[in-house]
Amino acid sequence: MAQHGRRHGNYHGAETIIGPQVFPDPGGAVILRWDGSHANAWYLVYRGKTKVAATQSPSFQGAVRTDRAEVFQIFEAGPKNALEAVQDAMLIVAVPGDLVSLEWTRPVSGDPVEYRIYWDAGTGTMDYADGHDIGRVEDTGAATYSWESGYLAADTYKFVVRARDEAGNEEANTTIVTLTVAPLPKPPSNLAFSFNNATHILTMTWTASPTAGATYRIHTNGGSGWIDYATVFDTEATTTWVYDMTGLTGDYTFGMRSWDGVNDDGNASLIIRVKVAAGILANVPNAPQGLQADAVAGGKIRLEWSYARTIPQVESGACNHFHVYYDNGTGTVNYGAAIGTVAMSSGVLSFTSAALTHGVAYQFGVRASTSGSAEENNTLTASATADTTAPAAVTGLAGEVTY
Repeated sequence: MAQHGRRHGNYHGAETIIGPQVFPDPGGAVILRWDGSHANAWYLVYRGKTKVAATQSPSFQGAVRTDRAEVFQIFEAGPKNALEAVQDAMLIVAVPGDLVSLEWTRPVSGDPVEYRIYWDAGTGTMDYADGHDIGRVEDTGAATYSWESGYLAADTYKFVVRARDEAGNEEANTTIVTLTVAPLPKPPSNLAFSFNNATHILTMTWTASPTAGATYRIHTNGGSGWIDYATVFDTEATTTWVYDMTGLTGDYTFGMRSWDGVNDDGNASLIIRVKVAAGILANVPNAPQGLQADAVAGGKIRLEWSYARTIPQVESGACNHFHVYYDNGTGTVNYGAAIGTVAMSSGVLSFTSAALTHGVAYQFGVRASTSGSAEENNTLTASATADTTAPAAVTGLAGEVTY
């Protein structure tokens, strides 16, 4: 999978789409990931001229064609309106397959001005028709030349290079180079993991790749950022990998790919995430985002927040519900006793408290939890002052009939 990017400056001169990456994924999918510099921003993802996503999560996963390149644009929009105040854009081109390269030597005689590359498109029959070449290289007088193809699907291909002069005369050699683009190994499946909070041991398991003899490569982000697929962190020949995380802290993400001795499978979706903090905290959901508190009638306080996921496999534990906590007016939120539970759902989530004491400022916190009660430990709070008193009655009311 290849990527090419072009960055556009935003209205303020800053760059707000950071580090875009594109990954192939088994089954004809593509995964786009990036970082954004503006909190609460929305991202609009377009395939060509068609909008395919509007999200506050810096990632996108979707199907792509396998017969040609796809063009994606990522726009960062203002936090108030996802459809206005576009600040930045990044162009990413995702191309399936692999590539080949050719090299040749300049003819010893004649006056070539260019070289044309012909092929069989995997059919076994060369096509030398005028204009059917798949590449051209200008003659600069150098002794040797080279050419690199676009990205090709797994198959066997034949190539011929012919020299052409200024008048359009083309020699007719039939020296064929045959190259085979090897198929990638098949990825494993059913990736799962467990983390032992007592021993700090991470255990990953999976179902073996259908590719005979495949082994597995483990990649990691080292505790922050994106996974480094250029560096092999560890290898495994079985379907179980064990890693001692004693003494480590950070937001660790691990990716796993099958390896056939030549290529890996290229997937970017077989991922697990383990958050390791002081005291060891793992197998938990992401933290809620954008928590807000507002006083409503009757001395109650309404909370609103959102919950963002990247691709499902990235979360260490799937969010099932949220626990709501408050400080009871003391200034310190008591995370030992929840005052409410809210089920996980899409869109804006909310909770309204019971009636509270008028004029007292209250702080609230919300934490995400799995169905097994594994809860993340964010300390983001929002506050509001309870209001039970209605305004005084209007005075001086009078009426008159006018014509």
